[in-house]
Amino acid sequence: MAHGGTGNGRRLRLACVATRTPNGHYRVIVPMQAMARRGHTVHWPGDHTFLTMRDGGTPPWDLMHIQQMHDAEGLEIIARMRRAGIAVVWDTDDDISAVTRGSEAWHRQGGRRGVRRHFKQALQAAAGEHEPDLRRMRLGETLERLLERHDGVRVVAVGVDLRLRSQHRYQHLRDVEIDELIPTESEFDIGLAPLRDTAFNRARSNVKLKEYAAAGAMWLASPVGPYAGMGEEQGGLLVRDDEWLAVLESLITDVDRRRALAERAGAWVRGQTIRAGAERWQAAYRGAVERARGGG
Repeated sequence: MAHGGTGNGRRLRLACVATRTPNGHYRVIVPMQAMARRGHTVHWPGDHTFLTMRDGGTPPWDLMHIQQMHDAEGLEIIARMRRAGIAVVWDTDDDISAVTRGSEAWHRQGGRRGVRRHFKQALQAAAGEHEPDLRRMRLGETLERLLERHDGVRVVAVGVDLRLRSQHRYQHLRDVEIDELIPTESEFDIGLAPLRDTAFNRARSNVKLKEYAAAGAMWLASPVGPYAGMGEEQGGLLVRDDEWLAVLESLITDVDRRRALAERAGAWVRGQTIRAGAERWQAAYRGAVERARGGG
């Protein structure tokens, strides 16, 4: 295959590196699988072309998609690929510029020096920011009250441990494999997506609501960042910090309302699949390749 132009019909040779997280799955693996279905060649980590890169050579790629990796070795590889005319797509959905002095994320990043280092290298923020958010929102206390007042309710937490006292009706799942995430969430009637209103959270995505919808659940979310402007049309409701208990109690006693919202969530998410968005991914990759070759 020639290494030349990037016309609309040209098949691309794509390589990717992603973190072993749901984020890496959604942002890199799934789009690359869609590109393979469209006839493009995808080189996954471990194939022989990566050995060429490791040994200092130039692999036969048009583009390399890298997700949230920014160590010294990775930066050197990125620079080398760009010098060779290989387009590099680097992405993250975190905004390190929004990490404020004294916050939990500030301390996890190593304070002023750590934040500066990470900002210079990657603009990437640390994971695990949801736990302090939930503590400050006192969501655990809200759910404790809900369990005390409604015998038929169970709470399942994925990732963050809410440490609820009602152990017989509370389940904490620390690690769920990506392939098991939606099957796990298919047991939910209501999916919760609480976020504090911070600059860091405003940079996040709405993929959690898509997960819930794909699992067949309606959702409740904070009116913040990626969730602002969403609502019943997408199968859920926006909830202010002081409304969680009241809204949850109203839905627990209204089965028809929950079912109607779950049906709307299902209808919405059917238009949010990677197949529906694959054309945009393909256009972005083609544009990056053209720019890397000096075409724009």
